Amino acid sequence: MDPISITTACVGTIAAVAQLSAQANGFASRFKDARNDMQELLQELASLSASLESMRDDGNMAKYPASLRQNLLDTLRNCDDVTTQMGELLRKLSSTGLFGRLKWSLSKREKLMNLKSKLEGHKSAIAIALLIASIFVSMETKDNTHKILNDTTVMRRETAQITTLYQWMGSLQLFIRDLRSHGDAAEGNMFQSTVDSTTTYTAAFVDRDPSGRFRASDEFFDALEYPEAALVADLRAMRLSRSSQPDLVIAVDFGTTYTGVGWWDTKGTPGETLNILRRWPGTGFASEDKVPTALAYRNGELLSWGFPAIRETDDHDTQIFDAFKAFLDPCVLQTASSLWRGSRRVPEDPDHARKLCLDFLRMLYAHIEEGFAGMVHGWHHKEIEFIFAIPSAWNVNVMQSFEALVDKAGFGRAGRQHSCQLSMTEAEATVISALSHSTVPLTPQGVVLVADLGGISTKISFLESTAGSGQGQRFQVLHQAEDYSLGSAMIDVGFQRLAFERLRYLEAELGLSRTSIKDAVRKMTIGLFQTYKTTFETSAIILLRLPVPGLPTDFNSKEAKVERGCFILDRNELQRLFDDQLNRIFQLINDQIARALRVLPRSPIAHIVLSGGLGRSPYVIHKFGNIYRHLDPSPFIMPAAGVVQLPDPQLAVVRGLLMSRAHQLAVDRLGAGSRPVLRARVARISYGIVYNQLFNPHMHRDQNIFRDETDRRVYARDQIKWLVVAGTSLDDDKNLIEIPMVHAVSMMKPIETWSHAIVMAPLGGNRVLSKLTTVTNLTCNFTDAPAKVFREPESATYLEVRYKIAVIFQPQLVIFEVRVGGKAYSRATHEIQWTSSTE
Repeated sequence: MDPISITTACVGTIAAVAQLSAQANGFASRFKDARNDMQELLQELASLSASLESMRDDGNMAKYPASLRQNLLDTLRNCDDVTTQMGELLRKLSSTGLFGRLKWSLSKREKLMNLKSKLEGHKSAIAIALLIASIFVSMETKDNTHKILNDTTVMRRETAQITTLYQWMGSLQLFIRDLRSHGDAAEGNMFQSTVDSTTTYTAAFVDRDPSGRFRASDEFFDALEYPEAALVADLRAMRLSRSSQPDLVIAVDFGTTYTGVGWWDTKGTPGETLNILRRWPGTGFASEDKVPTALAYRNGELLSWGFPAIRETDDHDTQIFDAFKAFLDPCVLQTASSLWRGSRRVPEDPDHARKLCLDFLRMLYAHIEEGFAGMVHGWHHKEIEFIFAIPSAWNVNVMQSFEALVDKAGFGRAGRQHSCQLSMTEAEATVISALSHSTVPLTPQGVVLVADLGGISTKISFLESTAGSGQGQRFQVLHQAEDYSLGSAMIDVGFQRLAFERLRYLEAELGLSRTSIKDAVRKMTIGLFQTYKTTFETSAIILLRLPVPGLPTDFNSKEAKVERGCFILDRNELQRLFDDQLNRIFQLINDQIARALRVLPRSPIAHIVLSGGLGRSPYVIHKFGNIYRHLDPSPFIMPAAGVVQLPDPQLAVVRGLLMSRAHQLAVDRLGAGSRPVLRARVARISYGIVYNQLFNPHMHRDQNIFRDETDRRVYARDQIKWLVVAGTSLDDDKNLIEIPMVHAVSMMKPIETWSHAIVMAPLGGNRVLSKLTTVTNLTCNFTDAPAKVFREPESATYLEVRYKIAVIFQPQLVIFEVRVGGKAYSRATHEIQWTSSTE
C-alpha cells in the first residue's frame, strides 16, 4: 500500500477537524449553556489536529510497517466519520431557537460528548502509530550501525518510547472497554484490531532486544487497593535475631514415637556442653535418651504421659494415644480415619489431635521447667531459648497451628527473656548432626546421602560439600524426600500382627478376650522387643524369648509357639520383619536418586550416613553395606562408599538443632569470616508481593487495568512480583533481597498510608492470585521520613515515593521490611518452609 495514502488521509481528516472547530466556535457563541462543553470539544479537536499534522509531516511515516497501514487507514477514515456526525449534529441544533437550546440541555449533549470521547480513542491510535514509526526507524538504524548498539543515550530514549507506547495502548484498551460497555461493539472491535496488530508487531522487536528491557516495566507501583494492615510484631521471633548470646539453648525433638530434649550451656564450647535430658518420669534411676510420645486418659481425664502412659492397660475406661503428632496434618488424619475407621487410637477430629499435642507439650514443658528451675539459678530471669524441629512435609497452616500449641504450652513464656522458635526441619537438623560429626570424612565437592530412619517416617537427604577443611565445613542440600509410611514403627506393627495371630489360639484355651490379647501384644512390643530390634544382628540371635504379660511361667503352647510363658520369635521371622521395611526404604532411596539426577553433580555419592532409631541396628548397617557396596552397586554410588553410623543416631535431631544454633551464634560473634553450616536451602513455598504494574500489552491482555487518578498512567491491577519461587535455591550467604518500588502521591496530600499484600503458593500449587493465600499486609507509612524521600518528577503534578521492599530469609523465618535509605519503616514476619527440591 502506498505510504502517500496515509498522508492524503491525514490531510482530509485535518480539514474535517478544522471545519468542526469552526462550527463549535459558532455554536458556543449562540448557546451560552453549551460554552463549557464546546470549550472542552475545541481543546480535544486542537490536540487531535496537532497529532494529525505531526503524522502528515513526519518523514518516518514513509517507512511505517506495511502490516499496520490498513488498520491506521481504517482509524483515519473512522475519525472522518465521527467528525462528520458531530458536525451534522451541531448544524441541526444551530438551526433551532429556544427548542434547540432545550434539546441541547436535555438529550443532545450526551450524544455529542460520546462522540467527543471517540475522538480521544482516535488520538490514542494516532499517537501509537507515530511511536511505532519512530521506533521502527530507530531499530532499523541500530541494526545497520553496530557502534550504537550499546549507546546508553539511545537505549534510554528507546526505553522511554516503549513505555510511552505501552501507555497509549493502555489508554486505547480502556477506551475499548468503555465502548463495549455502551454496546458499541463494532467500533470497539476496530480499535481492538489496532491494539492486537500493534502488540503482534512490537513482539518482533521485543524479541530482538538482547537486554530484555522491553519485556516488562522496571517500575513497581502499588495503588491504594488494600486495607491498611494492623501489624503485630512477632516479638518472640524478633528476640532470636538479637545480637546478645542467650544463657541456655534448649532443643526439643517432638517426635511421633519418641521425644528428645537437649541443651547447650553457651558459656562453654558446643562439643563440651551439649547435654541430653535423660531423667524422665516413671524411669526410676534408669537413664533414657528419649521419652515416649504417648498419653493415657481415664474417663476422658489425663492420667499419665511418657513411660507411665505406655504401661497402662488399654481397656474400656483407659485410652492410650500415641503418634498424635502426625495427626496435626489434616490430610494424615483423614487418611488414618479412613483406614482405621472406629479405632480408639485415632483422634476424633483435628481439634482432638491438637488437644492431645497440647496436653503432651504442657506436661513436657512442666517437666523441663521443674528440672531446670532447680538447676539454673534465676531461671525466670535468664535468657533462655527454646528451639524446635518440624517435619519437612508440614505446610504453613500446620506449622502455624503447631507454633500456637508450643506457645500455649508455655515454651518461651516463663520469663521476659525467654523465647521460642521453630528452627528448622527434622531432616535438616539430622543432616547438620551427621555432617558436624568428626567421624564423617568429607571431600571437597563430595556428595553424602543421609538416611534418617525414624519411627514412622524415613527422610532421605543428598548433600554436597562445598568447602575444604581450611574454610570449615560448608554444604548445601541438593535433594530431600520424606515418606511417612516407612520407619521402625512399621516393624512393630508387623510384629504385633504376627504375635496376635499366634496368641489368638489362647482365646479358647485360657478364656482370654481379644482385648486382653491385644493389650498383651502391645506391652510385649514396647518392652524387650525394642531392645532386640535396635541391637538385631543375624549372627548373634537364634531365638528371641519375649515374656507374655499375664501368662504363668510354666505355660506352653505349641500352636502359639509359647514356651514357659514366653513368646518365641526366631531369627528368620525377625529378619523378614526388617527386610520388608528395608526393601521399601531401598526403593525410596533408588527412586530419589533417579529424581535427584538433575541437581546431583557428576561426582557419585561418596558416603552414606545412617541416623534415627533404626539406624542403631547392626543388621541395618550390614544391609546398607551389602546393597550399595557389594551385592547391588548403584551407578551413582561409589563402590567404596562408606556406610557411617552416627553415635546415638536417635539423638541426631536434638544434636543438629544445638549445633546449628551454636554455629549461628559463632557467626554473629565472628562476622563474615564464619560461614553457615547449611549453605543453601530450597523453598517449598512461593512468596510474592501483590502490586499494580505499568501496562504492558504483552503481559496484561484481558486483565483488570485502570488509570491512576494521581499520575494518570495506566496500570494492570493485582500483579505478583515473586520474591522466592518454590523449588528454587537460596544461598545462605545471600539471604537479603531488595526490590525497588515507586508510589505516586498527590502534592496536596503527600503523607498517605498504603499496604502491600504478601501472598504465598505451596510447592506445585497454582500461582493465580485467586488461588493464593494472603500471608500478611506490609504497611507503608512515611510520616516520619525525611523530605528527600518525596521526589517531584520532571513536568509532573504529583510526587513519587521511592522505597524498597526488603526480604530477609532466615532458616525458618522470612522477614518483610519497608526501607528507605537502609532504615526500616515497618516490618512483618512469617514462618517459612524449606526443602531441597520439588517432590
